[in-house]
Parts: sequence; C-alpha cells; structure tokens
Amino acid sequence: MRAYGTPAGPSRSLIARARAPAFARLRLAAYPMVFARLRLAARNLRGRPRRPPCSTCTLARMSDPGPLRLPPAVADAIARISARGHEAHLVGPAVGALLDGEPARDFEIATAADGRALLALFPLAIPLDGQRRRLLLPSAAGAIDLVPHAHGSGICGELAHRDFTIHALALNGEGQLLDPFGGRADAAASRLRCVGRAAERFAEDPLRMLRAVRLVAAIGLTPAASLLAALREHREQITAVHEARVRGELHALLLGRFADRGLALLRKCGLEAVIAEDVAGDAAAIVGALPPDLELRLAAWLRGTRVVRVLRRLREPRPRVIAVERLLHLHPIDAIADPTHDAAFRRLVRRSAALLPGLAALREAEIAVRGEGAPARERLAALRRAIDRALAPIEDAAETPLALGGREVMEILGCGPGPEVGRALRHLGKAVAADPACNNPASLRERLLAWRGRELS
Repeated sequence: MRAYGTPAGPSRSLIARARAPAFARLRLAAYPMVFARLRLAARNLRGRPRRPPCSTCTLARMSDPGPLRLPPAVADAIARISARGHEAHLVGPAVGALLDGEPARDFEIATAADGRALLALFPLAIPLDGQRRRLLLPSAAGAIDLVPHAHGSGICGELAHRDFTIHALALNGEGQLLDPFGGRADAAASRLRCVGRAAERFAEDPLRMLRAVRLVAAIGLTPAASLLAALREHREQITAVHEARVRGELHALLLGRFADRGLALLRKCGLEAVIAEDVAGDAAAIVGALPPDLELRLAAWLRGTRVVRVLRRLREPRPRVIAVERLLHLHPIDAIADPTHDAAFRRLVRRSAALLPGLAALREAEIAVRGEGAPARERLAALRRAIDRALAPIEDAAETPLALGGREVMEILGCGPGPEVGRALRHLGKAVAADPACNNPASLRERLLAWRGRELS
C-alpha cells in the first residue's frame, strides 16, 4: 500500500483534467508547479509511492484494514471541504467504531478550513461558540462536528495533541487510515500510551489523567510506564478540573467492566488520595465483585471515608448522596438486621426494601474478598432467605391493585385532587404490604378514616 499523508493532493477530477485535450493542457502549462503536482498524483493512482508530507504520517501497515466505507453524509462533507482545497479527515470515536466494524456515532471532522469557510460551505451548520471554533452540521448520518485545526500544522499536528495513541487516528475521504503514532499497534497490545510526552498531554487537560484510569477500567488496557510515571508526578493537577467533569469520569470508571483494575491504578498513582482520603485497601476488589450499580459501587468504594463530604465536593445530586449514605448506614446488613426480632425486622424491610438486595450483595462481596469463612457466609445466606420471605408480600402487593382507587379515596375523605390523595394511597399501599388480607373496600375504608383522624389530630 502506498504511503499516505497530508495534504491529500489533487482530486481525481483534477487528474482527469490533466489528461484532457490539448487546449486544456495549454492552460495548465502556465502553471508548471500545479502541473507537476498533477503528474505526481497521477503516478500515485497507478500505485507508485510518493514521499509523505512528514516522517511519521504513513498508512497503518501492521493491521491495515484497507479502505473503510464512510457513511455517505460524512464522506460527502469531507469531499465538499476538500474540493475547496482544505484538508479534512474524520477523527474521534467514530474512527475506532468503523475500524471495529461497529455502528459509528459522534462524527467529528478535523479540517484546515476556518469557521467562516465552513459556514459558507454548510449554511445549515450551527456555530457552538462565538469564535466558530466548532460547528455542528445536521446530516442523515447524525450530527457531525466540524472542527477547524487548532495548531496550524495539518492533520499530523492535530493528532499530535490528542490524548492517547489509540485516539490519534484519522480517516481521509477515501476511508484510508492515518496512524502516525502507532495507535493500532498499541490497541492490539492492549497498551495505553500518551501521544508524545505524557506530561505535556496532561498539562493541556489534567482530566486526561482520570480518563486514562477510566480507559483501564472500561476496556482493560495496561498503562505504559511513562504514563504511570506522569500520573504520579502530576496527580495534584486534577484539583484544577471542574467537579462535574471529574464526576463523569469517576462514574464511568466505577461502572467499567474492569472497575477493580481502574481503582487499583487510581490508588497506585496517587489520584485516589487526592479525590477521596482514607479509602479502604480492599475497596477495589469489593467494587469489582459487585453488580454495575452506581450507588452501590460508590458506597463500596467510599466505605470508611467522609462519604458525604466527598460526594458533595463532587457535586453529586442530593438523592444520590442520601442513597449512598443510607446504604453505608445499614452496612453490614447482617449485623443490623435480626430476623428473630420479627417486628423490628419487618419494619426494616418495609422502610428499606429497595436497598436490601444491594446491601446483601455488598456484604457477600466483602465476605469473599476478606475471606471471612463459612460462618459469615451461612449467616448471610440465612438473612437473605428471611429477606426474601419478608419481601414477597410487598412485591405481591405492588403487583396487586388497591381495592380503593383515587376517586373512592376522595369520596371517603371529602376532598378533591391533590397531595393529600397521594399520601392516602401511599399509606394504604403500606398497609396492604404489611397485611395483604386487608385489601378490601371495607378494611381499607376503616384504615383510611383512622389515618385521616391521626392526620387531623
């Protein structure tokens, strides 16, 4: 396969003009440099190699997939930009998706054209900032980000400022892969490596440190030694990143398929101590043994820390803070719930029914990781059986409609629609969950009037 680089060279239509009749060639004769480039491009079409524009820009050879088929709308956008003499390539997540044979989304075209030229070409494009540094183009393939080059050195210069080599890939309009930094080889080796010097990439955006850990958690990559050293050296820079961005990466990390590996790296490089102090040493292993539930994994990770303070610093929504705090308040569940105390146990089940399966899973993972032995496993198994028995009527009641509906409740209470009706129905639902036999109009009417009396007293 011939070498490839940027600028992409004349289009096939221009080469056809070079082969046109004599009167057309006479016009081109006045431009010897242009004509020389056309002849050079014609030789390329016959398979003759040419020198790439820089020493690193070559088509990927190790696992070259051959030309890929771009979505027609994306290929058309690249062709329209290229026809005006501007370099244009598909970059970003869509390149990886196309290489893996998966449906592509999040299309991004990096181009040498500026925002003004792009708006002239695509009047329907929407500028996303006042400087027109990013435009959004609606298309049949979905939204396409049009991003003018930021570094003024062609596509190679743009890819040189990407975070990791596995992301420093581009496709030209013909679907040919540009891989100047060995991203495909790193992906094949499950290796995570920064483009150029890791310290420079992290200085450009410190969130890339947490993104590296997230990629380890998501797809099980192994960080290069240089990347790990840079993480350790620059870990304090993460405090300069907005909390919402940090929170998003942490959520993706915790829900990753290899979350235990990600958390182990987070601790190893020192980032964990910057984000949350006093995390338990076995937290990574316990999180890895849990189902991918965000609140449950947050609770497992933050056991032993000042959890509310950490979550508020990350600006987690209040309901999530309350849910995680409640989970840790009831952990370990086998030390709090005692099935032999029937009334207290039933009350706990009614109040915390939604949390009990997660609490049991958390304690089960803790027992397994710590190797607590058969007695602890048997005690938890007995508690699980008791919880299942206690939850069965609640689940049945949830599936069984109440014998009184909202209209009947309003008639009994003598009120119109409003919050009071909702509170009354919730009260009746709890009553039926505790005693399914009372789910008949007469019993529910009696309970409703008693509840109304207590509300008014």
